[in-house]
Amino acid sequence: MGTFNTFILHQPCAHCQVEIDQHIQFKYADTWQHTYHLGDTLEWGGNQTGNPAQGLVVLDAATEDCPHCGHDEEFYVVFVEDNRLVGAAPNQGRFHFEGDLTYALLPSPEPWVDDLLWGYHMQSLGLSASSTERDLVDLVRSREQPSARKLQALDILGHRPTLAAETVLSLQELLAGPEDISHGVVTVFSRLTSDQANFWLLPLLQGQSLVLRRAALAALSRVNHPGGSQKENTRRIHTDFAVPATAVDVQDLFQRHLHDADPEMVTLVIPLLGSLGVPLYPDDLLRYSPHARVRAAFIQQVREQVEADLYPDSDLKTIWADVMQMLQDPEPAVRQQAALGLIPFVRSGAPVPRLDEENRLKTVEHLQMHFGAEGAREVRAAILTVARFSFDLPMAREVFLLGARHPSLQTRMDVLQEVEEAFQTGGAMPSYAFRKDPMIHQVLHELSEEGKGEMEGLQAQAQGLFRRRF
Repeated sequence: MGTFNTFILHQPCAHCQVEIDQHIQFKYADTWQHTYHLGDTLEWGGNQTGNPAQGLVVLDAATEDCPHCGHDEEFYVVFVEDNRLVGAAPNQGRFHFEGDLTYALLPSPEPWVDDLLWGYHMQSLGLSASSTERDLVDLVRSREQPSARKLQALDILGHRPTLAAETVLSLQELLAGPEDISHGVVTVFSRLTSDQANFWLLPLLQGQSLVLRRAALAALSRVNHPGGSQKENTRRIHTDFAVPATAVDVQDLFQRHLHDADPEMVTLVIPLLGSLGVPLYPDDLLRYSPHARVRAAFIQQVREQVEADLYPDSDLKTIWADVMQMLQDPEPAVRQQAALGLIPFVRSGAPVPRLDEENRLKTVEHLQMHFGAEGAREVRAAILTVARFSFDLPMAREVFLLGARHPSLQTRMDVLQEVEEAFQTGGAMPSYAFRKDPMIHQVLHELSEEGKGEMEGLQAQAQGLFRRRF
């Protein structure tokens, strides 16, 4: 490349997302290994490329290797406004440099805001243009601009490292607008610093439309909830970033919405509370909710909590009985989760069995009888998964054979998917044992026979798995 200059910009690596000092090489101004930072003025003279220009100039550039992942970007651009470095970004095909030309003069700043910014998510671009944020907010407010461009403007604002107080206040006024715009504003708020995000998002949980409340709760969970069991002092959200002592417990916040009138809010809260280690069983309001999505989310979370040994042994038999009862639910989504909810009770080889052998046998026998009568494909698929984890029992093995002979092509495909998963990760026994099992061989043989499937793909997949058994 010969001599060049280096622009050092602190930003996330485009590949690994680790915050780094990105070294960006370019040829413009006095090209003699000068090092610049954001806002610096370029030096001229000497080994000069180009000429000083007023307005906005885009430079052909390339990044050096990321110190964390080694990624480099050959196609990059640097922006210069009035001879000052104002930003950089990947060249997304917008700019083409002819021959040896390494720079291009762009139009006036107004089209820059209205056109150039749409193609880039630059956290620092426009630092020297005090009106950039205001112009973007005005575009969102405009009645003439299409919704897609307004959402792009909000996305750009959301990727800036900071926003002026007046910008945030202006965005708050837009919450009363159309749903797509209010969603975009909530996303912008969620990308502020956590204290500021909470300051603006918490009030949206009260007195707003259901759609906006859902968006605000989801955003609050992203801002405050990194996942896993949290210590008391780490699940705090400051309601006023100017007064850090004013705080609310995230667990308490979620619990207050656990029995919300809006079922979508409840389904958002259930896994959040579950991952905080809050036992959800027994909660009859969730278990007998009139909304199928709530019942399904509840039983799914209870299964995960049973797997995590969150409940004492004295509760396990009661939970098992309730899960068995939910197999009779009128909604397929609930029956599907109920079937999967039996996995921790029938799983073979558990260090401490959660169910005695008699009830374990009774459970798998019930599923085997239920399989043929079940009308929903997704529930039959769930029963096949349970059978893979209890394959040491004859009734579980029979489920695979019933699936291979089922009239539904999709169910026969589900059998092959479970066999493939067994070959890769195992289940009730190691993967190599599944590959050698005579019942699995019989299942694959039947599925690969001529005329057993309406699709050649089913037979071909079965034949391929059959060959992989050794």
